[in-house]
Amino acid sequence: MNVIRPLLLLTIILTISNSMPGQTNLHFIDKIQNYQQNVKLDNSSEFTLIDSTTFDTKVYLKMFDKLEITTSLKPQVFYVADMFGGSPYLVVVPDTFEVSRYIESELKKVKKDSFYDPDNARGEIMSNLMQRTQKLSDNIVPTNSEEGFLQYLFFNQMAECFALFGHSNYREKFIVSSTKKFIERMKPFRKSTSFSVDKKEYTKLKTQEMTPKISFKEDKCIIEWYEIETHNGVYKRTYEIENFAPYKIEQIENEKVLNIQPNFLY
Repeated sequence: MNVIRPLLLLTIILTISNSMPGQTNLHFIDKIQNYQQNVKLDNSSEFTLIDSTTFDTKVYLKMFDKLEITTSLKPQVFYVADMFGGSPYLVVVPDTFEVSRYIESELKKVKKDSFYDPDNARGEIMSNLMQRTQKLSDNIVPTNSEEGFLQYLFFNQMAECFALFGHSNYREKFIVSSTKKFIERMKPFRKSTSFSVDKKEYTKLKTQEMTPKISFKEDKCIIEWYEIETHNGVYKRTYEIENFAPYKIEQIENEKVLNIQPNFLY
């Protein structure tokens, strides 16, 4: 009995320690996507903007606690909108740069004729500014861990998938954290007349294990997960990430496992 108890205790400890990274990864995916879904737009002014009460850049980036920013420039979110849609972009700018002041000065140069649209004018200014601005995703690196590489891949693929409207909704997608979460995410599409979901494919898919898989091979990290593209379908994708700078990401497998058909146009 004295021998069995320590062995049993060791087995329990190893089981718990082995399951912790996976549970942490699931928590991160769900937490960050829930935050993204709660971001709202502010239409109270002349322009469409992100509601600052629902999105804070510092709070958002703090969730990516296994990533390191490699620049002294300040992270900021740019929101680019026009009459057809809108999307956020995470960038880095000098600490003294004030986006709102810059836009205000540039808008004064825009001719307000009968075709003038506030969002179009602001969107064009933002688009031109984006061409001269560094992306935040080019200035981050992962810590050398499962969580680090998962967060790094998520940031590159998903960090700007929030506050979308109009045509930008075609970019909307979710990373599946578990089979249970997949069923939950799919429910609105299965119940809605605005979308058609292949019932046979869905029934088969919901019985599979859909938790992301992470492994290391030589100098690369390999991550396999499921992505729900809400206006297209569900994909099983595998990515290969170099375990050294510049941490290049390559998609090595891509399989569509479920079709989602929108029955409308924006």
